[in-house]
Amino acid sequence: MKRTPDFRAGYSDGCASAGTQGANMRDTEPVRDEEAYRANRAYRAGWGTGFNACRGYQPGNNMPPPPGRGPIADPNPRPF
Repeated sequence: MKRTPDFRAGYSDGCASAGTQGANMRDTEPVRDEEAYRANRAYRAGWGTGFNACRGYQPGNNMPPPPGRGPIADPNPRPF
């Protein structure tokens, strides 16, 4: 299921939702296709997986995480 386009779209939206949460939880709406979330099991699973993976790392100033520190492990780790 993780290789389906629906799962990947849900993962992307869930990860984006985790990054928009600030101190006031009522200020931001989650990034989510509500129709797909209700009806599509792969999208729903991807959204939850992406949200949980990305909420642990919150980069500052819209900067990407350093190599190997993001929600998805670097498949080709290189020494620096």
